[in-house]
Amino acid sequence: MTEYRNHNTAFHSELLAAVPHRDSSVLDIGCGDGLLLRKLATAAASVTGIDSDHSAVARARARLADTPDSHLVEGDVLTSSELDDRRFDLITCVATLHHMPLIIALERMRELLAPGGSLRIVGLSADKTVIDRLVAGPLFFPFA
Repeated sequence: MTEYRNHNTAFHSELLAAVPHRDSSVLDIGCGDGLLLRKLATAAASVTGIDSDHSAVARARARLADTPDSHLVEGDVLTSSELDDRRFDLITCVATLHHMPLIIALERMRELLAPGGSLRIVGLSADKTVIDRLVAGPLFFPFA
């Protein structure tokens, strides 16, 4: 599977830099096709992705097939019991939070976070002004 660039992947380097240490466990909520998980696996000991979209999880499984200590969960982070006994040093959530009830989702993420862990959210914003569009515009186009 190839890499690609868009307004979500523009933040991958920042999320990768947020991995606190090599022994970290990371959860990516709304992992999609696993592109970010694959990158996170280069810096963390264990990566877990969860997504409710069956075809996205299938693509993620293919992308991570040769990645040790990678786990994929098909389901809803708010209701999946597969994560209940796990705690993560870093939780990432890219363009996903707006699909969930805010308070319930943030409380669930807090439950899944290890003591001292970090939560990194990349959200969506409405471009309302010319300045918003000027800042967001370059993120829509691939560049080297």
